[in-house]
Amino acid sequence: MKLARISISTAALFMFLAVSSLAQSGRVKSSPRKPTVAPVPVATPSASLREKTKKSDLPKFVDGERIYLGPEVDTKAFIWKRPEAGTTREAKRHSFHGKLVLEAILAANGEVTNITIIKPLPYGLNEKALEAARQIRFEPAMKDGKPVSQWVQIEYEFWFI
Repeated sequence: MKLARISISTAALFMFLAVSSLAQSGRVKSSPRKPTVAPVPVATPSASLREKTKKSDLPKFVDGERIYLGPEVDTKAFIWKRPEAGTTREAKRHSFHGKLVLEAILAANGEVTNITIIKPLPYGLNEKALEAARQIRFEPAMKDGKPVSQWVQIEYEFWFI
């Protein structure tokens, strides 16, 4: 009976020493704190405009004007000023990161129109991206020597670490 008590107490002492030495060496970490806010899933990159929507899905005419895809024009629209999208306190607070995808028309008259969100993001980032997209400055696409409107995909990436 005494032998059993000694072996059990010796085994318990050995385990205590082993665990404490591992904890001091950094191999065993304390359990992480539980988050106070539910984690937001990270947005995954979306497929390109051609993969996500078929050519037949995009309207060829908007308000009576022909809208072209990139391969259909002689010279694609050239974006010379693309402002960065701002951020929100909520996105920073949650250390959110992800990619927002927009679809828009770069019109022949130099305006960005028909902006549609293809892949939205939370925390007010959609509104920030829409504001930035409206401020894009560009040279319109050209077809047969005339400026034409063109469908484009615009991506904004947000990283808060």
